Amino acid sequence: MTRWLQKYRTGGLSGLLEIKKAAGAKRKINDDAIAALIQELKTGKGFSSYGGIVEWLKK
Repeated sequence: MTRWLQKYRTGGLSGLLEIKKAAGAKRKINDDAIAALIQELKTGKGFSSYGGIVEWLKK
């Protein structure tokens, strides 16, 4: 609650409504690989394990 009030005091309503992207580690998979993975998953074949996905991505 304290952070919310402080944010309101400094930035008003627009400050509260501002959406910020959280800092963090960079993605390990690029956008093209994610798009290809999504398409592969839509085929319905699926993967038997996480390792299967990793191997598919390496190809």
